[in-house]
Amino acid sequence: MKTKFKANSDVHEFEAVRSGDKLTISFDGVTSEVLIQARANQRFTINRDGKNLKGYAVRIKDQIFIHFLGRHFNFEDITNQEDDIAGGHGMIENIITPMPGSVIKIYVVEGQAVTTGQPIVIVEAMKMENEVKASADAVVSKVNVVEGQQVDSGQVLIEFAKPVEDEEASAS
Repeated sequence: MKTKFKANSDVHEFEAVRSGDKLTISFDGVTSEVLIQARANQRFTINRDGKNLKGYAVRIKDQIFIHFLGRHFNFEDITNQEDDIAGGHGMIENIITPMPGSVIKIYVVEGQAVTTGQPIVIVEAMKMENEVKASADAVVSKVNVVEGQQVDSGQVLIEFAKPVEDEEASAS
């Protein structure tokens, strides 16, 4: 089954077909085959071209966080969302940490309006700093952490509410 993912403002198509330990992956029309060596506790090892490559993947609701080959990727699954939502309008998700780490920087305060793509928080995990950006226009309703705080996987860092003008428009 093909799925659509959003990373920043770019939309990508992804498909994975598994046959035993072999995984055929198609990402934006480019197909690769990998051999899954192990998969447990959100960690995975794949064999690509004779090399074992280790990674870490977490899915929380429609958010997918992947750490692989020294890079961090954050995708939003938009397969079942309307096109206007995929463009950044509509759904507002709280910011949840995908893995244990430390809050390095918080860019927002409670009551602050934010826009799509605006940096919200930086969390360091697995020796990588991961900047998390707003997925939609919103208002920060609650900041649940402070800089320097250790956080657990799945912990809600920042909570959002719809901007006032959106609530008024939907009431009309």
